[in-house]
Amino acid sequence: MGLSGRALLIAVVSLSTLCGCATDALGPSPAVEGKLTDVEREYVEAMEYAYAVARSVPPDVDKAIRQNINAALSGESAKANVLQALDEAHFVLSTLAGTIRETGPYTMDSLAPTNEGIAAILEGAYVGCIEVVEKETSGPAPWASNALGFLLGVPDLVGDPGASTAARARILACVGEQNNAVRKAADEGLAALRAKEEEIESGRSQAAGEGIDCFIATAVYGSSSAEEIDILRNFRDDVLLRSDAGRDYVDFYYAASPPLARFIAEREWLRVLVREALIDPLVAAGQATQRWWSTS
Repeated sequence: MGLSGRALLIAVVSLSTLCGCATDALGPSPAVEGKLTDVEREYVEAMEYAYAVARSVPPDVDKAIRQNINAALSGESAKANVLQALDEAHFVLSTLAGTIRETGPYTMDSLAPTNEGIAAILEGAYVGCIEVVEKETSGPAPWASNALGFLLGVPDLVGDPGASTAARARILACVGEQNNAVRKAADEGLAALRAKEEEIESGRSQAAGEGIDCFIATAVYGSSSAEEIDILRNFRDDVLLRSDAGRDYVDFYYAASPPLARFIAEREWLRVLVREALIDPLVAAGQATQRWWSTS
């Protein structure tokens, strides 16, 4: 690590234990003014696109199946069209599942369980329907059975004429169920993403509106309302602000930390580094020793 990198980390160590109420005279960073950072916005846009593509798959599948199912059950080559439509849908959704599983900004970490569930649904979509189509179209074609029956003098060799109707119903039922599951999964994923986006922006807007910001801690946690920040606030109020030296240090923090916090907030790799290497350990130490310094 170069000199500038070491200086930055030293500055963060010195300042990150502080948290207070002040207005950033140099102008708010995205993490302060209620907006998503560039990295967060890129992640949201990528997820929105993935869910939009997933949502577009069921109509295409439904159209392809309905156009070809009768011919497929009649033993014509349209069976290949049906299987191709299902295979392509499965491939597209499996690819999207990989995108949805990708790790995003840590401020979006709480979406991981939802994303995993959605990815699993997309990954398995239409697999069962491929098996149903193979099973329902694996027998002899009706025209062939009729011809054989004619030659053998057994006109009813094909069997129940309603069998084809039942097979069609089973295939359509399977496809319809999978279509609904894909649409529901995409809608749930998008709703969870929207809720998280609103939560982050609302928390930052509130902090900016009140002029209250634990600058560096907010930059790394993505919100001034994070539970960990309460520990830092309490340490400031119960320890630092009770002495002249502590108050001087807080004043210095208010003056020096906003540009540093802005620098951190705009770089996802640095936010993760500062959080995991510095802020989280400090918060853990504060929690472990809180009974000795807390007055509340």
